[in-house]
Amino acid sequence: MDFQTRDDFNATVDLLLTRFPDTYSSDRGHQVVSWTQCEEGLPYLKDLIEKNENHEVSFSNMQSFAELLLRYLYERENYDTAKQYLEASINTFSDCTSLSYTSAIDLRGLIELDIGHPHDSLKYFEQAFNLRKAVLPEDDPFLAANFVNYGLAFTDIGDLNRARDYLQKSIDIRLKAKSDRIGNSYSNMASLLLRMDKPDEAEDMLKGCPSLANFTGETFLKTGNPRFSGDMVLLSRIRLKQGLYDDALRLASKALTFRRECLPQRLKVCDSLYQVADLLQQGDNYEMVSQLLSECVRISEGLPKSEGQRHMARALFKLSKISERRGSLKESAEFLNRANSVKADIANREKSVLDSGNMDADFEHLVPWMLW
Repeated sequence: MDFQTRDDFNATVDLLLTRFPDTYSSDRGHQVVSWTQCEEGLPYLKDLIEKNENHEVSFSNMQSFAELLLRYLYERENYDTAKQYLEASINTFSDCTSLSYTSAIDLRGLIELDIGHPHDSLKYFEQAFNLRKAVLPEDDPFLAANFVNYGLAFTDIGDLNRARDYLQKSIDIRLKAKSDRIGNSYSNMASLLLRMDKPDEAEDMLKGCPSLANFTGETFLKTGNPRFSGDMVLLSRIRLKQGLYDDALRLASKALTFRRECLPQRLKVCDSLYQVADLLQQGDNYEMVSQLLSECVRISEGLPKSEGQRHMARALFKLSKISERRGSLKESAEFLNRANSVKADIANREKSVLDSGNMDADFEHLVPWMLW
């Protein structure tokens, strides 16, 4: 390409940088307020990636282009696309010790975690942590984000004491720094405490989140932030453990409504559909349960296999159990065969063993402990 084309390429990168929030050089949470302008810039971003791949452009602001590719990938749950963009980003970085490059590696770990690969996520989290600690003070708030990610992975794996150590480190750092991200540490610690079967301690921890001071369903919804629908899901699960079924169902239903409006046809909607269905089946509302689980299967089928199959298999297995309770044994067997077929496809694609001898636990553990 000629010099003028390279100049045009660089100018386009500079212009698009203004459309995407800076999430790569500091510890920040969800950037939902920027979604609209991010979406306006995505077609141009895709075009830049294709042009760079086809023409191997050598342009002056390579680092800026790499930083551009980091933004707006994870929050919208387009994981398959995000992984492709991340590969382009990682291969484009001119400085593989920068915080920007580290954030790309970190993000890759978060994607692996959300699509059900906590062990795989750990290698990315470790790489990101080692890069950051080499250039940051040991009490820098950015390192607290790494400790949270370690905590998330170990919570999902079931190494709960290790998860608690990391999450406590994140709390200590953020409290010392008076970080506005302390609520993120508290809510993840609350999730861990619930998994440790300590619902009352989990509730107390969740109440410590500054943004959830009022602690009502409306508190979560008014934020307009999808992260807080995860907190609502967590509180619903806490309420269920406390024996407060009606509260649990109310909160789970509100979270589902919010997620449908915010991110329809994606994994977190599938997760909420399953949670509400699981609650309703405890009240023998089998017709509604079947409708919700069937919707979960339909959404999952429309997603890339790497994203949707785990949720599909779990929902199909639950449909099998519900059909059995209703006396529809033939239908139950059909759902079970489909569930096992999808699970076998996952195991074959990922070269993993997904059978422990406990069928209920095997299907439940296909998906993460929490999807925030």
